[in-house]
Amino acid sequence: MSTRDIQAITAYHDKVRADVGVGPIKWSPALAAYAQAWADHLAATDCRMVHHTEGTYGENLFQGTAGYYTAVDAAKAWETEKKDYHGGALTQSSWHPAGHYTQMVWRDSTALGCGEAICNKTLIVSCNYDPPGNYLGRRPY
Repeated sequence: MSTRDIQAITAYHDKVRADVGVGPIKWSPALAAYAQAWADHLAATDCRMVHHTEGTYGENLFQGTAGYYTAVDAAKAWETEKKDYHGGALTQSSWHPAGHYTQMVWRDSTALGCGEAICNKTLIVSCNYDPPGNYLGRRPY
C-alpha cells in the first residue's frame, strides 16, 4: 500500500473509532506485511475471501472492482455494518451481521495493518488488528 493509502485507511479507522469514543489505532508495518502476504495468497489462489484459520489477529476482508474501489472503500463498507450492531455484549446472532464493524471499533485493538492485491480485475483488501477483537460475551467499546 502506498503511504497515502496507509494514511487514509488509518485516518478512516480513527474517525469510525472516535465516533463511538474509542481512541486511535496505530499503523503496524509488521501487521501490514502479514495482511499483504494473505492478500497475495488469496490473489494467487482462487480469489475467494477466506479468513486465516489460526486467528492470531483480528481480520477484515473486502473484495471489489479494481480501479473503482480503494482500501478506504473497504473500511467504509465495513462501517456500514454499524446499523446492525445494537449495543451490548456480542452474541453469535449480533456478531455475525456486524463483525467487520465491531472489529474496527474494538477498544482493545491498538494496531492495524492492511494489504491489497489484484485478482481477476478485483481488488482484495486484507486488514489485521492486534490484539484481535470480536470476543463473544464482550462489548466492543
